[in-house]
Amino acid sequence: MSEAQSAAAPPKKVPSEMLISEQWDECLERTLINFGTGLLVGGLSAVVLTRSPGAKRALMGFGAGAGVGASWVHCSQAFERVAKK
Repeated sequence: MSEAQSAAAPPKKVPSEMLISEQWDECLERTLINFGTGLLVGGLSAVVLTRSPGAKRALMGFGAGAGVGASWVHCSQAFERVAKK
């Protein structure tokens, strides 16, 4: 098939179930990555900035929570875009 034929062909309709499934996969992946990154950054900053174990845990928890929160916002916006389609 030539480029002219493929450019003239209408785009295939993707079922909404597949769009939702792809969004879930992307969101779970992003959540795991952001959680790990937040935990790592929080852990590194806790080692540098604090001495007490409680404060270290709090900083690590804050970093992990910030990562999950960022993923939550991104995923909710992505699902809103999919819902509009």
